[in-house]
Amino acid sequence: MLSLAWQNAYDIAVLVTSDADFVPVVEKIQERGLKVVNAGWTSKGHELKAACWGSFDLDPITASICR
Repeated sequence: MLSLAWQNAYDIAVLVTSDADFVPVVEKIQERGLKVVNAGWTSKGHELKAACWGSFDLDPITASICR
């Protein structure tokens, strides 16, 4: 994600995780003017959601995307 950000390979990244370890990465990428949207679960990842430009919950669609 960082490497592609520095190559200007995208304008918006969708990060599918609830792991707060990604917060510094998200902040660094957004300092470059790029946007990061978090796709996560309702009860987890509040710190990451707050750091991202936008977020949405996967709970309503989980059944339709699981095998």
